[in-house]
Amino acid sequence: MYRIVFSFLNPILFVLALLFQPLLIYTIIRHSPSNLKSLKAVLLNTSCFQLLHATTAFLTQFRQVSNLSPVQIWSYGPIRHLEAHYCYIVYHILQTSAMVSSLSAFFTIYMKYHASRYIVSNNKPINIVKIILGSIILASVTCEVILIFIQSLPAEIREQYKLINQNTTEHSHIGIVDSSVAPSLINMVIINGLVFMLPVLAYFLRRKVIAIIAPSIDGVSAAKGSQSRTFLNGLTIQVLMPFLLYVPVFFCQQFTFFTKNELLFQQYCIFVCPAMSTVVDPLIALYFVKPYRKQVKIWLNMERKEMPINQSPSVFIVV
Repeated sequence: MYRIVFSFLNPILFVLALLFQPLLIYTIIRHSPSNLKSLKAVLLNTSCFQLLHATTAFLTQFRQVSNLSPVQIWSYGPIRHLEAHYCYIVYHILQTSAMVSSLSAFFTIYMKYHASRYIVSNNKPINIVKIILGSIILASVTCEVILIFIQSLPAEIREQYKLINQNTTEHSHIGIVDSSVAPSLINMVIINGLVFMLPVLAYFLRRKVIAIIAPSIDGVSAAKGSQSRTFLNGLTIQVLMPFLLYVPVFFCQQFTFFTKNELLFQQYCIFVCPAMSTVVDPLIALYFVKPYRKQVKIWLNMERKEMPINQSPSVFIVV
């Protein structure tokens, strides 16, 4: 049943991502005003890594068999016909692209919080957050590189998987997740820690933004008040996304990891649910980032193009 559903769902998600992500990338590059320079770089980074995430997710279509010990990774995608070590490398590329795009999306939320305080010249907090997020990525990538060299590239392991994967008509075995190996355990802690911590941090940042903006909504013009409400709605959707797409399936992963019970929902959806963000996130950006929404309306002949005017940086540009 799951294979039938995902044999249709995976290509649909990939095609939609191929439509929306390049559209967003083009819009970011060609239609970002000068006062969105910082946000432009972050959104472009997020979109590029989400495009990589969508591509690798479709090519691999992994299944995490968490009830086995050690945990096995099976591939049902087109890449399953390659040797296992190539698939294992792509597995880590998929993990890294998903992690970087998630961290980048979180960073946009932090930037909105930063902008809501109208701090223009003080970039020290932003730089500190950049260093922290960069260090997390570096630690995870280092673990993944070590795992590739010790669990995939040795000749005896490659020969072992050649024997296992003589018939790849349905799926192939591409590697394992062994918590007894230090780099694997460290990477698991990093990834699972981010999955459960980032949504909570984003929620508290949203509360702080609301505390700053909400009291002033009634005291401004109707247009400005409407912009503020739209901004808060977009921020709320951004914060809810990880709670809906990441937390439930990773909670199930922890359950199966410790109990060794078979939970097919978790095995198939652990890679599919995060890939859904590659379709939803560009739509959120195209609608809730004001210059991009305006440009889409111009393309759809819903609004006339106006002469550009100079604007000062403000939180309300992202509404």
